[in-house]
Amino acid sequence: MQALRRCSHVLKLIPTTRTYLTNPKTLEKRKPDDLCYKTTIPSPKIPFDKITVEDAKKILTNLTPEEEKQLKILKLEYDVFFSTGVRVPNEMTSEMWCTILKKPSVASRRRMYNFWFKTEKKIENEKKRKQKKALQPKPEKSFNFYNNIYFFVRETTMNQHYYNNLCHAMRFGPPLLFDMSFENKMTDREVKNFVTQLQYSHSINKMNQEPFHFSFYNVLSEGRFFNQMHFFGKDLSNIPWTVSNNDFQDIYDKENLIYLSPNGARTMKEYDHNAIYIIGGIVDRSEEVPLTFAKAKKEKIRSVRFPLERYLDWTRGSKSLTIDQVVGILLRIKQNNNNWEAAFSEFVPKRKTYKD
Repeated sequence: MQALRRCSHVLKLIPTTRTYLTNPKTLEKRKPDDLCYKTTIPSPKIPFDKITVEDAKKILTNLTPEEEKQLKILKLEYDVFFSTGVRVPNEMTSEMWCTILKKPSVASRRRMYNFWFKTEKKIENEKKRKQKKALQPKPEKSFNFYNNIYFFVRETTMNQHYYNNLCHAMRFGPPLLFDMSFENKMTDREVKNFVTQLQYSHSINKMNQEPFHFSFYNVLSEGRFFNQMHFFGKDLSNIPWTVSNNDFQDIYDKENLIYLSPNGARTMKEYDHNAIYIIGGIVDRSEEVPLTFAKAKKEKIRSVRFPLERYLDWTRGSKSLTIDQVVGILLRIKQNNNNWEAAFSEFVPKRKTYKD
């Protein structure tokens, strides 16, 4: 209450327009400073907002008698704020007083004081941090060279290495074909799932030492596959893939093509390095129709299936594999001399257990 009386005593000396708070409910919610009269001070004609030290001194020396009286009252107000614990700076410069003279109300001046207080504390804390850091003993330079060969490898550098392998596979590596002629037989959700699985496949393939070159054929130029790829933020022009609306039979010899299908006519025993494998670009969850097998039989292309029944117990889960699982299994059996158990243990879910 004593601080409130001082504040009101100071503000009585300033020309004011008084507004009383008559609602008792609002009086309880107001702060003590808000109970003071709302003050409006006619600001002096300061020519510019940002002034230098010399300009501020000239302005303060050339004040009119009324402005000097207002400045004395504002200094008294500052002393009251400082003594009552209001956030104000410890020192006020001539530029600050010129700024305060332009503030017409108590609230605007308090906001300005608060800003200067925070700035002052920030500078003080920064000085203390530097002094504390200077007092800390500097660590002695060590000339031990262990672990110095392990430099930090950034993600961009890793991607450059991966895409270098993909570009090498684009020229010299084996292609892996994706038949995209089943897009019209999938729902929007299934197309989205296919693109998600394709992203996983791309990640697995690019991190392999000997990756495949992904080639997409029978692609619709304005189909949902393109729309979903842009939806996931992938620009096909920046990925070393082959995307064409032509049929793969116009480019490759039928004798070298092998269609991978869960309903294939034969069981795949080993990876054929001279063959070109085809994966059907389809995710069909609604009904199990042998579309890929029917396409291979119609085009008179050899079709094979993975030896899943030999190594897996299919009493649990579905017999279907995702696109990324098929790509991962192909990469492993290509590298580890047809070790099916190792490939299945890495890419087939654990719920599909192995036989004893």
